[in-house]
Amino acid sequence: MQGSSYGKRKLNTVKRGILFIFLLNLAWVSGCASSFLKTGQKYMQQNNPAMGSEYFAEGLQDDSGNKALWDQYVVASLMNESRLRRAIEQLKSGGQDYSALKMLYVLYTYLTTAKEVGRGDARPMLLKDALKQTKEKAVQEIITEYEKGMQAHQTRGDLDTLGQAMALDPGNSLLKQRYETLLDMFKYYTVVHFDRHSAIRSNGIKKLISNRLRQAKNELIEPVSANSQKYNADIDLYIGRTQRFDTGWVMVGRRAYHKWVPRRNYKGQIIRETVRVCAKVIDAKGNPVVKCHKERKIVYMQVYGELRFFQRHIEVDIAYKALLNHLGRHSVARASAGTATDGASSRYFVYSGSRFARERPAGWPEGRRNARSLPHVKRLTERALYKISVDIAERLSNSIE
Repeated sequence: MQGSSYGKRKLNTVKRGILFIFLLNLAWVSGCASSFLKTGQKYMQQNNPAMGSEYFAEGLQDDSGNKALWDQYVVASLMNESRLRRAIEQLKSGGQDYSALKMLYVLYTYLTTAKEVGRGDARPMLLKDALKQTKEKAVQEIITEYEKGMQAHQTRGDLDTLGQAMALDPGNSLLKQRYETLLDMFKYYTVVHFDRHSAIRSNGIKKLISNRLRQAKNELIEPVSANSQKYNADIDLYIGRTQRFDTGWVMVGRRAYHKWVPRRNYKGQIIRETVRVCAKVIDAKGNPVVKCHKERKIVYMQVYGELRFFQRHIEVDIAYKALLNHLGRHSVARASAGTATDGASSRYFVYSGSRFARERPAGWPEGRRNARSLPHVKRLTERALYKISVDIAERLSNSIE
């Protein structure tokens, strides 16, 4: 009977624990829902149903059965949907079909969310016909705008306009033809030439720059050969002489120290000596007495050590400048200039003093013969020239947008 009573008490305790956890989770969910409700109501007071409906929808994800949240969401979402539809109609009536198309996509996404939240009247699929018709009108609007620009002076913005139309109708061959024709007018078909004052005239650097420009994938600049019929721009390249700097081996630090180490005999064995150690103790009668005993202790000696640290650094600097000029029109030259640097360092340490005090610092080889060998200046120059090609290609590519 006692076991049965104990089992019932334990079962009741477990049930109360489960109930407590359930109520705690319910309170947490209710608290989150209340927070979303209050925030959404604040946005509704500010006449912003778009943000208000977003917060109500977030709250419903945590507490889908919350009637207050649901009622507020229905009101806010219907209000925002009505505003979007009115804005789309105003844009269409004003002939701004491209802007209307963007708003239609916003409405489509909004109705999709409303359907997921639970609004049965939200039917985003009904917008597909409107999207198709508006897309066709938007493409025509962009083409009309482009043709108006053709009557005047064509600008870089006309190319962007055609790009927008192609994004809406990628299969339109007429748009593609017009885009490619206009692109040829603004595109830089470049050939790299060395300035007559350039100290370095390597074909390798010209190839590196051309390859980096191709990798940049900027449709407005393309390297071509000098025999190409499309050739219309020059990259005038100046590369200065290689400036070499070498510090030589320089002492960059020194550390002298003393330490105590065990004394050793000629056989290398640690020397110990017998000493008499005395201490006061209390005997059985409570009287203080002095008791002594003998111990074997290590004999220490003081030794000296010194570490000296040496380092060498070599570096090459190469000044450069590149100008991009379009040969077919008067335009401001794009420039890229700077100094490319590449270098390497090596180091070692030297120890002097007692062999018993020797230390080996981490990361430092001992002796100059163990120091890391430094690369040849030719190798450093090649790396600096590669940096030049990367910088010129990136800067010139980014300057043409």
